[in-house]
Amino acid sequence: MTKHILSLRYDGLDAATHHGIGTAGSKQVIGGAQILLGAHAHYYAGGKVPDRVDDRGDGFKILDVGRHEGSVVFNIALLITAKAIWDVDATHYGFDRFLAESYAAHRAGKLFKEPPYERRQAGPAGNSPLPDLDYAREYERRRLLQRTQQAVSFISAPLGITAATLEVSIDGRRVDSMRARQPGDNNITEWLQAFRRGNAGSSRFQ
Repeated sequence: MTKHILSLRYDGLDAATHHGIGTAGSKQVIGGAQILLGAHAHYYAGGKVPDRVDDRGDGFKILDVGRHEGSVVFNIALLITAKAIWDVDATHYGFDRFLAESYAAHRAGKLFKEPPYERRQAGPAGNSPLPDLDYAREYERRRLLQRTQQAVSFISAPLGITAATLEVSIDGRRVDSMRARQPGDNNITEWLQAFRRGNAGSSRFQ
């Protein structure tokens, strides 16, 4: 069994001054972390992303291992016993590298590119409704990207509300850094002009 840690560090606003991001924000963060780790664990072990991603499945389990104050740090552990779908030793291509490469593909707006190793099995499960193997694999990679996008929307939800910054790390390696968007001078001027005209409701701030 191997253990991997997804760390989400929130800072600024309530995350810095009150050492928390609120109950609703915490639930979204945990839900997003579960989707991110669970979808990747399913793909890593079987090449498929299910419709429903739970905190455990065949060969893996996800645990919330606690918080750190100052900045608010969520540490989410993935305990995985399943072997990779690719015929390669975990020391050369483990789950941490797979997740980091998939996350990088998400940031670039691209599908995850499979590593240059043969698969241990011919393809997705035999009951796949997609007879073409290449198309079936591309379909699952699209689903993996969609799940990653969904997860990131959840874990970044506190930004601008209860936190100003977010750092995402996998086993201590930072893979992303996000900041809450701040209104620029042009946006503020636009809002003031709309307010004076009495139609401030049309502003992007509403």
